[in-house]
Amino acid sequence: MLKDAMEKVLFDPEELKPVGFMPPPLPGMPPTPIFNSPISSKENFWRLTKGEDPLWMPHTKEFMVFTPSCIPDCWARGSVSKPGPPIPPEEYGGKDMFGVEWEYVKSVHGSMVRPGAPMVPDLEHWEDYVSFPDIEKWDWAGSADDKAKLCCHQGAIVKVVFFTGLFERLISFVGMTEALIGMIDEDAKPAIHRLFDRLCILYDSIFAKIKQYFDADIIWFHDDWGSQRAPFFSLDTVNEMITPYLKRCVESVHRHGMAFELHCCGKVEILVPAMIEAGCDMWNGQPINDKKKVLQQYGDKIICDSSPDPLPPDATKAQKVENIRRYLQEFKGLRTYCRMNYDSPEDEYELLYEESRKFFCS
Repeated sequence: MLKDAMEKVLFDPEELKPVGFMPPPLPGMPPTPIFNSPISSKENFWRLTKGEDPLWMPHTKEFMVFTPSCIPDCWARGSVSKPGPPIPPEEYGGKDMFGVEWEYVKSVHGSMVRPGAPMVPDLEHWEDYVSFPDIEKWDWAGSADDKAKLCCHQGAIVKVVFFTGLFERLISFVGMTEALIGMIDEDAKPAIHRLFDRLCILYDSIFAKIKQYFDADIIWFHDDWGSQRAPFFSLDTVNEMITPYLKRCVESVHRHGMAFELHCCGKVEILVPAMIEAGCDMWNGQPINDKKKVLQQYGDKIICDSSPDPLPPDATKAQKVENIRRYLQEFKGLRTYCRMNYDSPEDEYELLYEESRKFFCS
């Protein structure tokens, strides 16, 4: 539950006059206005992470999502942050930091490992096939220049995307079937433990560079654990095979002065206890999960995103206001931030700001 830690700051309509604009979170999308708020978006968000009442509902359009061009996985997975015109889709895909070949699929705006023979044909002897990258050869300074040109607002919340975490990395090496079998195969488990141990060492060095060069606030760590119906594995399996290593990643991120958000797709709400055990600050999951139930049960231990009910494109202003008010009331007292579509109309962002400012002051 949230707690009030400062005197209420009443809403002033003058706050709605923008003092600047955040660059579009993705190419071709509208910029986000920076309102004349009593505190910055970053300060407001940190209040939420500390269990305090925010002054307004934090939301995804306030994040400066950054995918550094110096990290090969960003090109492989199809998302690179660079100033200038949008990057043509044909430039995406190719080799990730380990040399795994990815294929960009334009229709879904994402990538998959190129079909064919996996890089690692024998999981139990993965060391014979995998070479770890030398991250000192990556152009960190060049990506820092990109970030400086893209993020001109000092109060922005900088979230750096980290593609292909632990289980996803295993899949990229051996394929989905072998990865799933390996998680429960007693003969294969030691090899997975060795791999995840080595990944934690590598990732720690990358997290240090991300903080040093980009001054990030959040690491957005991608590791999907489920399908649209259920998790890929049991909570016991996650706690045995993933949680100890995810915890090391979280501790590394915290040690470098950043918050840890796990992006984990699938209907995986029954695995939230593993996320909490690992120390994750936030879970960004799909709306197929019952976020309200998760927050009511675990909200003192982890933050989850949430969203108002979807409305038709021709919804009136009155309908939008009522929908936002209903959403705020539904998640009252729970540690959540609003997951807005990046292409949401500007008036929806303004309405969310105004209505939540009034709500949190009431």
